[in-house]
Amino acid sequence: MKLKLLNKIFSVLILISNIYFIYCTIDIISKDGGPMGWGYLILPFFYVINFGIITSLLVLLIKKCNNGVLLFLNSFILSLILFFIYLTITNINQK
Repeated sequence: MKLKLLNKIFSVLILISNIYFIYCTIDIISKDGGPMGWGYLILPFFYVINFGIITSLLVLLIKKCNNGVLLFLNSFILSLILFFIYLTITNINQK
C-alpha cells in the first residue's frame, strides 16, 4: 500500500513540475543555447526530467503502481527536480 501511494505522489509531482521544465527546454532550444551556447550544458539534465513524464504516465494510466523500478526512477527524477529548484532559488537570492 505504501509503495502505491508513494509512487502516485511522486508521479503527480513530476507531472506538475514538468510544466516549468518543458518551458525551459523549449526556451533553451529556441534561443540557441543562450549566450555562447552555455544552455546546452544543462539540456541533457532537462531531458532526463522530461523523460519523467513517461514513467509518471506509466504509473498513473497503466496502473503499474507496485513496480519498484518505476519508484526508483521517479524518486531519482524528483530528486533531480528538487536539486534544480534549489539551484534556482539560491541563485535568485544572490542577486
